[in-house]
Amino acid sequence: MMHGNRVRSLLAGGVILAAACWLVSSIGAAEPAAAITLEAVPGTIKLAAAEKGRVAVIARNNWSVPVRVIKLDYIASDGLSLAVSRSDPETSFIAPGSALRWIIEVAQTNAAHDAGEIQFFLDYSPIETTPETQTSNTIRATTTVQRVQAGGLDRAMDARAESAMKMLEDPNSGVVFVVVHNKANFPISIRSIDIVASAEIDASWKSGANNTVVGPQCEQPFAVEIKAKDAILPGKYLLLFTVNADWSEEGSQRAGSAVVKYEFDAGILGSSAMLTAIGVPTFLLLPGFLMIIVFVTVWKWWKERTAISLDVKSPEFWALAIILSLTTALFYPIITGRNYLKGYNFRDVCYVWFGSAGAALFVCGILLLTLKAIQALKEEKARLRRFSSEDSPLEVLRKLALNNAGFKLTQGDIMFDGKPETAFVLPENPGAGATVAPAIELSTPSDLPPETSAALDALLEQGDAPGALINFIEQWKITAQWRAGALGGVIAVSAVRESGLPAVSLAEVV
Repeated sequence: MMHGNRVRSLLAGGVILAAACWLVSSIGAAEPAAAITLEAVPGTIKLAAAEKGRVAVIARNNWSVPVRVIKLDYIASDGLSLAVSRSDPETSFIAPGSALRWIIEVAQTNAAHDAGEIQFFLDYSPIETTPETQTSNTIRATTTVQRVQAGGLDRAMDARAESAMKMLEDPNSGVVFVVVHNKANFPISIRSIDIVASAEIDASWKSGANNTVVGPQCEQPFAVEIKAKDAILPGKYLLLFTVNADWSEEGSQRAGSAVVKYEFDAGILGSSAMLTAIGVPTFLLLPGFLMIIVFVTVWKWWKERTAISLDVKSPEFWALAIILSLTTALFYPIITGRNYLKGYNFRDVCYVWFGSAGAALFVCGILLLTLKAIQALKEEKARLRRFSSEDSPLEVLRKLALNNAGFKLTQGDIMFDGKPETAFVLPENPGAGATVAPAIELSTPSDLPPETSAALDALLEQGDAPGALINFIEQWKITAQWRAGALGGVIAVSAVRESGLPAVSLAEVV
């Protein structure tokens, strides 16, 4: 009985062992190929030159036992480059009923053909096999790559520049808006907006544009502050904005750029209006024009000065204005360290206006003061030569010497206090009527040597050296006084009747 049970046990074990062997051999060799699938999604992608796209390669285990992944490989057509990454956690096997995914980045170069193909190969084996008994199986998936013309950025987006600023006037600033309009049904990322401006213009973002996403069918403005730098030449200026954008379309990453321009005028606050008002065609000629106008105006306002004839349209006027302007342009950098021929700002305009006016005032003032001093000197000389009722006998002799006249004078008849008088007619005073004087009596000291007395008589007889007579009188302390009578000194009269007698000495010894 025991022997029969042992036989039955051995038979049952043999059956189980045979079943196990059959199962293992079936797994290694007879499992249906459809139990492991490989799929490339999408099966077809469209790429333009230099564009990139993505393909997901998915391996699915439909078996009831794990599968060991040996390797994923691929073959690609010419002009296609691939980069493989794993988005799922790294693993060396696929569990029953699970899947494993790889993300493939596909790029098409300019050398690519109109169409290409990528063949993906997955090598795998049942996990129960040992390395010695391992047998690998291979499954395949295909993705077709079609080359298309790159979708233009203008299909998806347009950009424009808008501003109320038509004229930028230093020291003021303005704002220009770059408006991006997304016409597509997918978002667009503004990677950056580059600004190209002239060296004289400073453009800075008030609201940044880098990495800004513009939603579908939306507009997004970006503000740029515009102002002049340290110096600017009036005229037209151009701003160029390069809008760099990225977007995803039909499974492909696309990029593009659009250029927007904005044109405006730039100048200096009030400069153009001031030049127009005074009729000066350019700022370069302003210094000379101002100098002449200010000089002539101050000259006209000065007392007792006749106005200078001024014709601003005459060649002579502009020749002088150009000379003065060019001279100013040469000396302006030396004085201020700035050169307005290369560019200027509001401060330079103020310097030129006030500096030119100040220079003209200075020159005119110096000239007028010099003329006034000369006039005063002439008047002083005239006063010293002009005879006055307060003159003493010696002062009359001095004024005769200043008038280059001798003291031998003619006599004439005048009416003084209603009575006729005879007097010496003095040389005509500048700007005055007739002037007469009585004789001068010289009283010599008692101890005057005879030879000195003789010299005095000779000097009086000659009568042409009033200066020598004055020196003689002062040296020998001779008393000189007016002859006593009605006149009593120098007087001015309206008329003199010549006596007809020869000229005689005004001075005589008594």
